[in-house]
Amino acid sequence: MDLYTLNAWICEIFTTILISCFAIFDVIPGGRYIYLTISIILLILKTKGKLEIKFESYYFFNILMIIFVFLSSLWALYPSLSIIMAKRMLEMFICFSCVYIAYSVDEDTVSLMRCFKWSGYIITFYQFQHYGFNRLYQMLMNSERMTNEIGNINMFGAMIAFSCLFDFIEIGRKKKLTISCPLVIPSILIISATQSRKSILIIIIGIVLVFLFYYVDFNNLLNTFISFLILLLICYVGFYLLLNSPLFSGLNNRMTMMINMFLGEGEVGLSAKARSDMIRFGWHYFLENPLGGIGIGNATAIYGSYLHNNYIELLCCGGIIGFVIYYSRYLFLLCSIIRNINICNNKKESIYPCFILLSILLILDYGRVTYYTKPSQIYFVLLFLQIKSIRFTRERIKSSGDSCLKYIY
Repeated sequence: MDLYTLNAWICEIFTTILISCFAIFDVIPGGRYIYLTISIILLILKTKGKLEIKFESYYFFNILMIIFVFLSSLWALYPSLSIIMAKRMLEMFICFSCVYIAYSVDEDTVSLMRCFKWSGYIITFYQFQHYGFNRLYQMLMNSERMTNEIGNINMFGAMIAFSCLFDFIEIGRKKKLTISCPLVIPSILIISATQSRKSILIIIIGIVLVFLFYYVDFNNLLNTFISFLILLLICYVGFYLLLNSPLFSGLNNRMTMMINMFLGEGEVGLSAKARSDMIRFGWHYFLENPLGGIGIGNATAIYGSYLHNNYIELLCCGGIIGFVIYYSRYLFLLCSIIRNINICNNKKESIYPCFILLSILLILDYGRVTYYTKPSQIYFVLLFLQIKSIRFTRERIKSSGDSCLKYIY
């Protein structure tokens, strides 16, 4: 093993540990010092102490949002809450900028996706170690939901689900099973124990999108139709067996109540009803303060908790201005994908993962607040690095004067 390979391997380990720490040390007051220390070590290893920083779109969108959050304290109902949120987002930005600069050196986004994958599996084993197999088994059989005693269970569930997603993407890209794919099974068991509906949606949507992008040949309509029917059959049988197993009864009940809420019939449960009330609450305050909202972070003080919907939370607390500032990054990323889709020489490693991740993040924002959470923000590091790599390819083709056709994958 040469020094370059050894250094890359060590960097992957540090990155995986860093991402895992976002969940494991989430409730520890000094957690931010752990994140920053690991980030700086990673930065030094990747850059070898030679920093080259250029002002890029990643910095622009983050700084713009932090400035707005701070300024929202000027009209906020509780200014101190907006200032605290601005400080929190600034700390995350400093930490994640280290990761962004580190991986900008070689734009190795495939390596970064592996880190996301393994971090979720580490969190899975951490949960097994904390609860023990017997206790987890009893929780699953009794439909008992995990508590937040060691961290936010929804965060745990989502990070584990995204780990499975990146495993699916790697399988699709390589067209063969990975050495880590058996770990999907214990991961799904932990997700069932968290009873996180969003987490199981990540897996379901991820499977469908990976199949569509990596396995369906749209040039052959017959094969496409047959492949789609096979996918539906596999998904139906697989999830029917899972959700009708006693080990998944708790998650099944919560999923059923979520579906009932959208259909407007049947039992919806206290959780679904509470979320519906949160949407009405947020929309009410948005209509009263449509331009700048009531101040970022202020919904917690009025309602008693965040609103479990990123769209409503931003409209309520940041108004139209805050909403547009935050989601303009999504628009930028989507436009960059569309603009460069035909010149990317390897869509399987850049375009497809980028679009899959973006789609899932946008869908899940309906059921969770993400604009200040660490896991969601680290995913933007990957997305902006992917776009940076794609745009670099575009500029290289443009400067060389070669025909774009030969670069189409």
